[in-house]
Amino acid sequence: MRQLLVLTATCFNIGRIRFAPGTWTSLATMLLVYYIHPYWQAPIYYQLMIIAAIFLLGIPAAQS
Repeated sequence: MRQLLVLTATCFNIGRIRFAPGTWTSLATMLLVYYIHPYWQAPIYYQLMIIAAIFLLGIPAAQS
């Protein structure tokens, strides 16, 4: 479980890059959303639930 929390907090270890970790993580997230969006036509309600779940997983990950 701890490994899952660490992977969530670091965006699969992209956030551990020494030079501008937030920038690289934002770039990876932007590319992921760009390529997934045309294929995923779920209602906005489901999308918001998934975003909230990932956010809530990040809280204990940041504390450990």
